[in-house]
Amino acid sequence: MVAPPDSEITDDAASNVAPPEFMQAVEYVSVHHLANVISISDGTAENTYAHGPEEIRAQDPGELTAAANGIPVLVATGDCDAAQRLAVGGGGCTPGSITTEPATAAWDDSPWVTAVGGSIPNLSATGKRLGPDPVWNSSLLPPPAGDAEGEGAGFSAVYPRPGYQDSVAAITRSAWRSVPDLTMDASGGTSQAAPLLAGVLALATQLNHGRNVGPVNNVLYQVLGPAGLKDGIADVVSGNNTLFTDGKVFVRGFTAARGFDVASGWGTVRASTFAPALARATQAAHQDAFVRAEAKTALIRLEHREQLSRSYVGPGATTLLTAQGFLPLHPVTLYIDGHKLMTLHANDHGSVSYLIKPSALGLRPGQHMVDLVSMLITTTNEFRSS
Repeated sequence: MVAPPDSEITDDAASNVAPPEFMQAVEYVSVHHLANVISISDGTAENTYAHGPEEIRAQDPGELTAAANGIPVLVATGDCDAAQRLAVGGGGCTPGSITTEPATAAWDDSPWVTAVGGSIPNLSATGKRLGPDPVWNSSLLPPPAGDAEGEGAGFSAVYPRPGYQDSVAAITRSAWRSVPDLTMDASGGTSQAAPLLAGVLALATQLNHGRNVGPVNNVLYQVLGPAGLKDGIADVVSGNNTLFTDGKVFVRGFTAARGFDVASGWGTVRASTFAPALARATQAAHQDAFVRAEAKTALIRLEHREQLSRSYVGPGATTLLTAQGFLPLHPVTLYIDGHKLMTLHANDHGSVSYLIKPSALGLRPGQHMVDLVSMLITTTNEFRSS
């Protein structure tokens, strides 16, 4: 999937690396039912966005739209171990290009996506399984074999712990969203792991008679994860994602252990068992109707974040329109009764405001609809004038 080229805009460094057009594409694919599963790769650190959490949260409508339509979104957790790439860095996972403290990437942290980390298949040269798969961390290897790469894992600083992770709160000991949820073969990086899991979920969709199986995190944490190998989840019990450079700890990460852990989530999957188990679990949960409804409710809530200082505007009076949740500094077009009035620009915090005076706008007495249309969301409200 690629972003529509006619919507490309210049933005801060982080958004140029991980452009909001991708989330616009997620919305389009979801609304038009063009896919049953979506995979995204991005390792842009949360703290490298110029406008902070508001810029990250403004992209929530993309993931929420997918969730409301039952489409699982899988996002790779990045390849710089416990650090993440800086948008202004020179590339790679070397000092100066990455964070100097534990960090996670923006898109995999959303509670509405399944974050996919990396493990390495523990196989012999002939393909025989030798034991549990370890966490992918090539920075542990001696040079020149090792480079400063490994799976991302840790805690978001933007998204609080979602309800489905309450069952593992005693393990994470954090009020924040932890990633990953699962791992897959990351021999080629987590950008390989996420599409691999997407393929497994596509198989589950086929077994589910073509009906979407997402979002999957609720059944993962409530049913599949605790069941372990019975439902095709193989525990990852060794390895860590501490980032080493020149043989020294650069950013300390997390260590895998038995059961759920921050380093590997629930572990990796055995597709032949996991795919049918996931299909059965979503059927038993009535296609996760409750979760999809929850996502739709959250999306509707975002669409109605417009406020008017008064809903009735008398002769010669005004009402102040304010709204939040837009991409900072991006254009937002104001419509009244379907007619374009003007283009505003969100401020640094993603908010807009406009003083509406019906008499100056030549509006007839009666009910009027106000819409604010941006790249990722359209918000609406109404007022009555006389």
